Amino acid sequence: MLHIQHLNVRSEFSSDLVLLRDSTEPIRRLGAALSPLEHHRIRALAGSAHPAILNALILTAGTYLLMSWHIIEKPFVNVPWTTPPIIGHYLVTGGDWKAAVWGALSIGIAMGVYYPFAKAAERQRLRAEAAGKAHE
Repeated sequence: MLHIQHLNVRSEFSSDLVLLRDSTEPIRRLGAALSPLEHHRIRALAGSAHPAILNALILTAGTYLLMSWHIIEKPFVNVPWTTPPIIGHYLVTGGDWKAAVWGALSIGIAMGVYYPFAKAAERQRLRAEAAGKAHE
């Protein structure tokens, strides 16, 4: 069975990158703590599932269309599931550089999907902190 997962970036990786840029220290620490775990793909999604679902839909559809239009090769080589996303894209397609480019683009797309959700959560936290300080 081919591991097609390498043609879709793990959306958790993108959420970690967004968390690392948060303006509040506790969230940046959370992103820093979760990032190493993502490299081994052993953590569950922290937070809302909405961006993960959107990423799955967008990236799966994009990958399918690129393969059906013969822009990137279909996977035909098995690689270990721990292979990093961009390298995995390249290897499972037998060395198709366009698949590696798609891997890099998919990370950017996933970050773009996560960013509004992360900023909305950050605004809510900052409002809650401000309201808490105002009542003290």
